Amino acid sequence: MVRSDRTSDFLIEKKKHKASDRPQVMHFHPYYEIGLLLSGERTMIVDEKMCTMKRGDIIVIDKDAIHKGSMSDLEWVSVYVTETYIQMLMADYKLEPGIYEARGVKLQYMSNLLHRILIEKEKSDEYSEVLIRCYFTEFLVALIRHIPETEKEDISKETEKILEYIYNNYQSNLTLEELAHRYNMSISSFSKKFKKTTGCGFKEYLTNVRLKKAIEKLLQTDESITDIAMECGFDSANYFGDVFKKAKGVSPLRYRKFNGIY
Repeated sequence: MVRSDRTSDFLIEKKKHKASDRPQVMHFHPYYEIGLLLSGERTMIVDEKMCTMKRGDIIVIDKDAIHKGSMSDLEWVSVYVTETYIQMLMADYKLEPGIYEARGVKLQYMSNLLHRILIEKEKSDEYSEVLIRCYFTEFLVALIRHIPETEKEDISKETEKILEYIYNNYQSNLTLEELAHRYNMSISSFSKKFKKTTGCGFKEYLTNVRLKKAIEKLLQTDESITDIAMECGFDSANYFGDVFKKAKGVSPLRYRKFNGIY
C-alpha cells in the first residue's frame, strides 16, 4: 500500500523492531506522523531528504510526505494525527515538520506523556479521551516551545542529491541508465548503491513521488485523468490507472469522486 488513509483523527502505537523484520515500504498518507525513537538508530527518508535518527530524536512528518524508515533493533512510538485534530487542540500554532532532539530529562518528560496516552488508550473509560487530549496538547506545546529543531547530518550527501533530483524531475522520462550516467556510475553500481542506502529501489521511489503528485492534482484540480498521467510522468492514462488501482484499490476517477476517502 502506497498511501494509507486512516479514518481515526488520532492513533498512537508503540513498537519494537528487529533488523530481521520485513522492510517498510515507501508510503505517504493525508495526516501527520510523529515518531519518537526510544532506543537504537533509524535511517529515515522523507521526500528528498535522508538522515539518521538517534535515541531521543523526534521526527514530525508532514501530511502527504513520502517516507520510510529502516528496520533495525529499535523501539519506536508513532502518533498519527490529522490537521483537524491538531487545530482543535492548538488553533493558533502550526506543527512544523522536521527533526527535534529530546535528551536527558526532556526525553523522559516527552516519553512519559506518550506513555500516559498509551495507558489511556488501553483502559479507555469515559475520561480517557479528555486526558488524551490534555497529554497530547502538552506534548505538542513542549515540542514547539522547549525542544530545539536540529539539522541531522545526512548519511550520504550523494544519495540525497539523487533523491532531490528525482523528486524535482519526476515528470520527466527518468531512467536508471540516465541517472547512472549523470552520477558517473555503472547501471549495476547505481542500482545497488541506491537500494543499499535508501532501502528501496529506484523505480519504487520514483513511482511513489509520481503517485503523490498525481493525487494532489486529482484532489486539487479539474484536470483530466489523461493530462494528470502525462504531467506526472506516466507513459499513458491506462498505465497510470493500473498503477493507481494497485496502490489504492480504486480507479483515479473514483478516488477523485469520493475526494480521496478510502
